[in-house]
Amino acid sequence: MLAGIVAFTAGIASTLWLPELPAPAGAGLLLLLVPLALIFPWLRLPVLAGCGFFWAVFRADLVLQHGVSPAYEGEDVIATGVVVDIPERRDFGIKFLFDIRELRFQGQLVDSPGRASLKWYAQEVLPELHPGEHWQLRLRLKRPNGSLNPGGFDYERWLFQQGIRAVGYVREAKGEAGVNRALRDIPPEGWIDRLRERIKERIAARLGDSEFAGIITALTIGRGEISQEQWDVLNKTGTNHLMSISGLHIGLVAGLVFLLTSFAWRRSARLCLWLPARQAAALAAVMAALFYSALAGFSIPTQRSLIMITVAMLALLLRRGMRGGAILGIAWLAVLIADPFALMSAGFWLSFAAVAIIFYTMGARTQTRGIWWRFGRLHWLIAIGMIPPLILFFQQAPLHSFAANLIAVPVIGSVMVPAILLAVLLELSGIIDTHALFALIDQVFRWTWPVLERLAGLDFALWVQPPPAAWALVCALVGVTLCLAPAGWPGRWVGIVWMLPMLMTRPPAPGAGDVWLSMLDVGQGLAVVVRTERHTLVYDTGAKASENFDMASAVVIPYLQNAGIRRVDRVILSHDDIDHIGAADELLARFPEAAVFTPAIARYQAAGAADCRAGMRWEWDGVGFEFIHPDDPREWREDNNRSCVLRIEASGGSVLITGDIERKVEARLLQQGRLASADILFAPHHGSGSSSSNGFIEAVAAKYVLFSSGYRNRFHHPKTEIVNNYRETGAEILDTAREGAVEFVIDAKQGILPPRQYRRDHVRFWRRG
Repeated sequence: MLAGIVAFTAGIASTLWLPELPAPAGAGLLLLLVPLALIFPWLRLPVLAGCGFFWAVFRADLVLQHGVSPAYEGEDVIATGVVVDIPERRDFGIKFLFDIRELRFQGQLVDSPGRASLKWYAQEVLPELHPGEHWQLRLRLKRPNGSLNPGGFDYERWLFQQGIRAVGYVREAKGEAGVNRALRDIPPEGWIDRLRERIKERIAARLGDSEFAGIITALTIGRGEISQEQWDVLNKTGTNHLMSISGLHIGLVAGLVFLLTSFAWRRSARLCLWLPARQAAALAAVMAALFYSALAGFSIPTQRSLIMITVAMLALLLRRGMRGGAILGIAWLAVLIADPFALMSAGFWLSFAAVAIIFYTMGARTQTRGIWWRFGRLHWLIAIGMIPPLILFFQQAPLHSFAANLIAVPVIGSVMVPAILLAVLLELSGIIDTHALFALIDQVFRWTWPVLERLAGLDFALWVQPPPAAWALVCALVGVTLCLAPAGWPGRWVGIVWMLPMLMTRPPAPGAGDVWLSMLDVGQGLAVVVRTERHTLVYDTGAKASENFDMASAVVIPYLQNAGIRRVDRVILSHDDIDHIGAADELLARFPEAAVFTPAIARYQAAGAADCRAGMRWEWDGVGFEFIHPDDPREWREDNNRSCVLRIEASGGSVLITGDIERKVEARLLQQGRLASADILFAPHHGSGSSSSNGFIEAVAAKYVLFSSGYRNRFHHPKTEIVNNYRETGAEILDTAREGAVEFVIDAKQGILPPRQYRRDHVRFWRRG
């Protein structure tokens, strides 16, 4: 059975590397081999792999057959559909999912993209949106799009997994009253989501402005407004998995219901004669897991947990003695049949890894000690066993997650979750006033949270490590297997040696005189990382979209971790525009040792930042750096024209990073004779029409011209005429909106090597081309 499951999984996994999908009918030809596999046993594993391949292609085609047509992308359309899930109130307005049932463009019906992720930006009065409501909306839609960088979150992949085939925003219908309106004559859908919204409102009413209201809501319905500071504490202590309805919570609730039902059922001989207590308890556990999963909106992680629990309980119902490995294998197969693209999710691998560790380490070895010894030992073993997957997926592992989880799991998972569910049931039933119960729940969090904060504040809280090479990961898995082997197994300590390569290997780095240059994909904004042999410079950080999302945390810091960079020597904040330095505070909090240079931005000067002034020079590892603008930042009224302009000179080539300077500054630099040719040019102001004069283009004569812009951005950067002007000089044009992150190696001996374009080097069938 194990070999067949591995083959089926391999077939699904093989589709994840395809740049384009084959036709489902063509992939289905593999199924013609099924009769032969029944005759020739040696064909069974290849046929099972083919079945996995066909199933993944078929399911992907069902998702991809919907999408935004180029005919109306970025144009006004009229959509009729249903609000899905609970809309989220954000600082910019409302974010919600909309299942588009009918779409009209210029009065004509067109193919609907299906489910869309929408934003309704704040107006004087924002409407009340509720799950299941039917609305007519004027929209601007575009294809799913996200930043694409080494080490960064693949938002387009996540959207594909969720079946979301369009993103966009609601347009105000000027001069056409009543276009954006609820269709009251159609009954609402989605009673589960409406129930979840009602629960959210009840919790908010009971807890008021409590700082833990978001956590308690997340533990109840799988979604809550958890602050960035709280997430930092959870991430650093390895307890972030507790703050949503996860497999652990569903398993604990199902287990508690199983025990209570079994205990109560055994009190009645008549009930036991009708149905054995274990089978009754199994049915109750599945119903509890189903109810809790429904509260979470049947999110993909809860679907996986529900399937795993159902498989285990079915074994009891059918009175089949099954080993833990068999239950795990059947659950794995069932999850992949239900959702073949669960393989793309880190949560899938982490949840099955945790259960596998439990089966491997606790099976038939826990009879001689008490429950608290077993519980503590379990978390210690899980903390060790989860180090390789955590480093692989997140480039970090909490070093004290054992201690944090030893406190948090029994308090939150075993006590608070059942208490919260009881409070919610009582609140909905109206039997008693639950104010005191919710207040007690809130108080328990107030007692527990300071302990987690103290653990998160320790200097050694987090081990940060670049993702290991494949051979190092295999070694680490061997090492974990040895370390977690039963007592008495010879040479268990050797497992530590096997794990060392994963913890000690480092990615390649520049040599003496080399420059490694990366223009990161931060949408409409700029973030550049420059590396020499022993130094790192960051020029701009990208924007900050909200209190819970910024480009430093989402793109720049993950990139630095992925590259094995532990220290940033200098941060240059080119000028005071949010798309360039909106995320600066987050980056500087992560690298407080970095020297900061700005064009006299007061709030950073007060914190010790220095001015960037023309003529400032320094040298790192045989590479020269020089500011060529501004002479005096206070001379320029416009922030754009204050931009710090940096020139980099290496034996293998030169770079000019210009920020958002406009033609006034370009003319000044030409007049002063400070412009010299550069091999790589970051085009001024993202290629706007106010920059890149002909004289500037001719003076720089760049071989490569780089534009950092957002896909279909509202400024229409870079302008077509500007791009054409650069092309006429023979320059190669690179744009993050098309290429994703762009990386250059300027070798001291070989010169500038061909650039790596992350989007084009990692083409996948679900990504925007």
